[in-house]
Amino acid sequence: MKSDGVVRLRRLRVADAEAFAALSSDPEAVQWSNGSPDYSAADAALFIAGDAEKGWESGKTLRWAVADDDSDALLGTVALHRVHAGGAELGIKLASGSRGTGVALRAVELVLDYAFNERDLSVVHWYAKVGNWASRKLAHRAGFSLQGTVRLLADDGDGRADCWILTMTTFDHRRISGPSGEPQTGNLEVTAVVPELSDGTVVLRRLGERDVAALTENCQDPAAVKWTSVPEGYTEQDARDYIFTHVPGAWESGEQQNFAIARAEDGQLLGTIGLHRFRPGTAEVGINMGPESRGSGAAEWAARLLIGYALDQLNLQYLHWQAGVPNWASRKLAWKLGFRHEATIRGYFVQRGVPTDAWIMTLAADDPRSPCEPWMGP
Repeated sequence: MKSDGVVRLRRLRVADAEAFAALSSDPEAVQWSNGSPDYSAADAALFIAGDAEKGWESGKTLRWAVADDDSDALLGTVALHRVHAGGAELGIKLASGSRGTGVALRAVELVLDYAFNERDLSVVHWYAKVGNWASRKLAHRAGFSLQGTVRLLADDGDGRADCWILTMTTFDHRRISGPSGEPQTGNLEVTAVVPELSDGTVVLRRLGERDVAALTENCQDPAAVKWTSVPEGYTEQDARDYIFTHVPGAWESGEQQNFAIARAEDGQLLGTIGLHRFRPGTAEVGINMGPESRGSGAAEWAARLLIGYALDQLNLQYLHWQAGVPNWASRKLAWKLGFRHEATIRGYFVQRGVPTDAWIMTLAADDPRSPCEPWMGP
């Protein structure tokens, strides 16, 4: 049993069955792990007395209850899976009422202390299904490093799902621990600096609470659903997840840089724009405007600000622009900005699992930022 004075890791008990069942049938557990909406207290009791105990006996799966140090109430579970001489995989599930309270990070730190200081493991891996930004951000906060994405690694119930793979070595753990070996979590709280760019008409800035309602409305627009990757049936919770989890996590990891596009005079959200798919010297531009701002010129002004930032401040050599065929509005905007149509690639744009054709446009750092070829569309 391990404790930090706030949370305690202990063995699961049959008395935890009802709380464990609620945890395993929670919608997030069902979506991102091996939970089931029909998981019952009877199922939980059998698992705790059976597989959970067998895991401890074999030493291959070490599963703890994450409990409140005072009340002993079950807050979640955390485990080391596939434990072997050199390493293990870490997995965690938290009850809905405990998310966002810091409990998850405390539990992870206790497990890592056990893994590296008591079991002398050399590496711990973290698997998160692509899209599970809460899991990925928790891993980053604990000190894990993203190693890559493995296609179709996880069983997704109805099929296979892509996974992010993150790792922490014993060297990493020592580096982020103090002299006593206690994790220095304060050193891991890194907030990316989001620059503010403006031309006096529009401003590119950090997304925040004031943007939730407008972003929700923008992403419910049929054109956004048709031409971007926003989920169908977009909700306010989707907007909050994007603003407060996905966007900060992407800035901190360097994977994406996303901005709000707002009116300079009153800060009203008009849309979003960002740089994606970073590679050495290149990135891809993505933009989604609200229906009321289309045709106002705001998209062009925002894109020019982003292009100037990308090519003149980040010193990228090329920018790419992808538009699904036949999204003429997107292609014409790219044409106005000086992007050159390079190719039409069949099946390149995957929209909710369906491959469709895509136009690919490019802009080099030394290209003029005005039309470079005749307009070929309607």
